[in-house]
Amino acid sequence: MRQIKISKGLTQKVWHHLETSLVPIVTSDHMTGLSDEIDILNSSIRSNSYMPGTGHGYLGVEKKFGVTRFLPILSRADMAVYYQLCGELGDLVLVDRPDIYGGWQVVPQPDSTKDLSRSTRNEIISARYQQGYFQDTFSNAAWFQGFKNYTQLIAEIVNSKDGYGNYVGATDVANFYDSIDVTRLIAKLRDQLPEYSSHLELLQVFLNFWNRRSTGYQASSKGIPQEIISDGSRNLSHFYLQDFDEKFSNHCKSEGLRYVRWADDILVFGPSPQKIEAAIHRASRLLLMEGLNLSAPKTRIMGKRQYLKYRALNVLDAINAKDLNEYRRQRDSAMRRYVKKNPLKLDTIFRASLGFLVQKSRSTLVSSDRDFLWKVLTMQPELLGNMTSQQCLSFVRLASNPRTGFAKLLNTALLNNVAAPKAILAALVRDHSKRLERVGVNFKVQHDALDSIFQASKDSELIQKICVPIARQAIT
Repeated sequence: MRQIKISKGLTQKVWHHLETSLVPIVTSDHMTGLSDEIDILNSSIRSNSYMPGTGHGYLGVEKKFGVTRFLPILSRADMAVYYQLCGELGDLVLVDRPDIYGGWQVVPQPDSTKDLSRSTRNEIISARYQQGYFQDTFSNAAWFQGFKNYTQLIAEIVNSKDGYGNYVGATDVANFYDSIDVTRLIAKLRDQLPEYSSHLELLQVFLNFWNRRSTGYQASSKGIPQEIISDGSRNLSHFYLQDFDEKFSNHCKSEGLRYVRWADDILVFGPSPQKIEAAIHRASRLLLMEGLNLSAPKTRIMGKRQYLKYRALNVLDAINAKDLNEYRRQRDSAMRRYVKKNPLKLDTIFRASLGFLVQKSRSTLVSSDRDFLWKVLTMQPELLGNMTSQQCLSFVRLASNPRTGFAKLLNTALLNNVAAPKAILAALVRDHSKRLERVGVNFKVQHDALDSIFQASKDSELIQKICVPIARQAIT
């Protein structure tokens, strides 16, 4: 039986990431005392006295129309334990399956992304493709490589004249992380890794009690944490669906359909709406066996060409080709469809545009480029809660007046009831205060912005005690 031991190397990676995360719960002092903390943590695990703590609180992220997801900000010690477990177990059980994306090594090795990970530009490229949920992954390069492959596969299927037909069904798993059955997850892992019983016992304790801040001492039987880095839980959830993947993939092949998955987003390509609807029904039955359900409001069946436009693949193709004029043509066409109430992933175009336009010289930009970004953020202010500090800096730099662009972001954050947009503005100052100053957002404006964020966050200890104080240190 293998024994669990928290390693210094992995904990350093986790804590360094937490030190620069949206809620920086790790400081340089903590890094200095890392070895001593690991010794104490390992001692508590050996003596069976370890229990996950209550963490620092929850960071509210608005999804849409006021619906809020609350991300738990776990303690640095609990994150060390969780990532040790996810790192050792996940890399042993994740299966590389064709057409299935969204899971990778918890801490990707350089060789796995050697064509991407050496360039800062690729970090910016990866950020522009971020999905409409919060994540702060270890490796933007690994994330981008997977999403790029996924997007290219979809484009190939949509543009193909052979096989699978002219229709696509799109759906996702409802409340995925919150619905994962902990006992079932541990049983799946135990079947594959019987020699890791001590790891699995500790993981079960962690998953039963990580949410004690809200559930007390009642053991939770469902739900894994959507923690701030997200790679650990992403891989556990990816593993949880592997049995479903095999069964549903075989079903689709037998019916002449194509099944593709990214995380909890499911696509089925086929020759008719009726066949796709039958496949989605089959997927629902298979997921029921896992304690999961599909989201009815997010399920739709459409023609492949309509789906291409919905996913804004034409816009992304123009960006990948670095064709500014074609980008504008496709972007403006997509916006006209959106105004006419056609479904469109406008958030994808917005993020992709930020990454694309900021690489262009200001002399090549026109007013419609800036107007597009401004209009989208006005129409969908909840987008700010899912942006990175790099994306925020790009928005400021692309504004006709950077100081006005900064004010737009600040006002958007202050008008939002949840904490994430305010944490992101604090991170913008923390990470890019000197760059902001160079483009005209002086240190006094930044100081005043942090004061406003602090005053507007009286119900958030995360903002008042962690995010704003550390951001202030960047401009002192």
